[in-house]
Amino acid sequence: MRLKTAQNIHLPNQSNKMHTLEKMGIIAGRGNIPRLLRLYLIHKKIPHFFLGLKSIADPKICDTMLSIGQLGKAVQTLKKEKISKLIFIGGLDRPALDEIKPDFGGWLFLLRNAFKIKGDNSLLTALARTFENKGLKVVGVHEIMPDLLVKKKTYTKKKPSAKDKKTIEYGVDLAKKLGEMDVGQSVVVQGNLCLGLEGIEGTEGLIKRCGALKRGTKTKPILVKMCKPTQDKRLDMPTIGLETIQQAIKAGYGGIVVEAGAVLFPDNEKAIQKANEAGLFIQGI
Repeated sequence: MRLKTAQNIHLPNQSNKMHTLEKMGIIAGRGNIPRLLRLYLIHKKIPHFFLGLKSIADPKICDTMLSIGQLGKAVQTLKKEKISKLIFIGGLDRPALDEIKPDFGGWLFLLRNAFKIKGDNSLLTALARTFENKGLKVVGVHEIMPDLLVKKKTYTKKKPSAKDKKTIEYGVDLAKKLGEMDVGQSVVVQGNLCLGLEGIEGTEGLIKRCGALKRGTKTKPILVKMCKPTQDKRLDMPTIGLETIQQAIKAGYGGIVVEAGAVLFPDNEKAIQKANEAGLFIQGI
């Protein structure tokens, strides 16, 4: 089922730079960004084809659905559609190996890369290399919709206090060290305490877990989310959105800090409104 209109849907303001009319392929995961990208491509009349991951992507915005192990079928489908550029977009929970039911192309990928993959970044890089070896150029969604990127500024009425700024420095240092190990992108800090590091549960799971660990009432926890130092920004850019802000408010957080130019922020008008109502700050650094 195709989306036929972008009416009544807020799209980020875009530059007047003309985009190529080459047909774009999109491998879509979960979340709202695939929907925003689909509406934007329709609005700009850019030819496109959405390949959604079964049980993950929204089938209403996808042209076809394949399971995560059907790598060979995915390449075949995209080549048949005469795709020249490819975007990976949306969340993906990495499955256990016994949950993947690969086709022949999927088996070849696993045989060639199973022992090289150490984390999410290396997995996605290997996948991108596989598609590029088949003649598909992989690009980042931020190259198409640059206004989705977080800017270096405070988005909310509330700003970090002097005490908050010291906590943020500590959190940024921790997040960078975590990213160097290709483990996660986010940490939660409160004063000079680290309440938690992001693992397989993702950012929302981290927010909930650390909300139950907060100490006292003089300060509130702060979520710090950074891009991994070795992360390929074409493939898996960190994201915050309305759900992130709602989870942080519910868990009693004082603020959210993200890396400017390296984190996506869809639905930011609604998210900022919610943060202002709750007295939570959002800062791009």
